[in-house]
Amino acid sequence: MADTSGRLNGDIKTVISTVEDGGENCGIVNARMTYLDSSGTQKVLDYSNFAACGNQGG
Repeated sequence: MADTSGRLNGDIKTVISTVEDGGENCGIVNARMTYLDSSGTQKVLDYSNFAACGNQGG
């Protein structure tokens, strides 16, 4: 089962996936990273991230 405690101790061996709330939002969005630590335990980190906005003018 994934750990959703929200704590990051820097023990990331392999990133399995990263996803963020999409849509047309520019600015801060919710994001989630699923990863394996050095013991092979799958964990999940929920965090806030700046959205990668498509057309910012220009």
